[in-house]
Amino acid sequence: MYSKVLLSLFAVACALPTDLVPTPQCLYNGHIYPPGTFQPSVCVHCQCSSTGQVTCAPQFCPPPICVDAVKDPSKCCPVCPNGRNCRISGDGTVVKFGENYFDGSQECHCPSHGSFEAECIYV
Repeated sequence: MYSKVLLSLFAVACALPTDLVPTPQCLYNGHIYPPGTFQPSVCVHCQCSSTGQVTCAPQFCPPPICVDAVKDPSKCCPVCPNGRNCRISGDGTVVKFGENYFDGSQECHCPSHGSFEAECIYV
């Protein structure tokens, strides 16, 4: 009887360490993350490896396609709420790409080559 109790205790004691194996995790700026991708801020993307290593990279933002870009706090890159546009250098009027603007003396449009200064001709 004594040997059966001892054998039972030994089996339980041997089973415990496998239950206590820690799950992999990463520590980054005071926060713990599980393996996989995470985003600690809107402009940084990180990868937590199964060995606990963290690799981060800033998000690349292409130049905005407008003259009136705004910074949305929930997004990393500036956005163009009015779409692609350009500006008339004389008075600062914003012209939508693909449209013509006429002010009574000149007609202006955004050039197709990507410049943000409107091309105008006097009429």
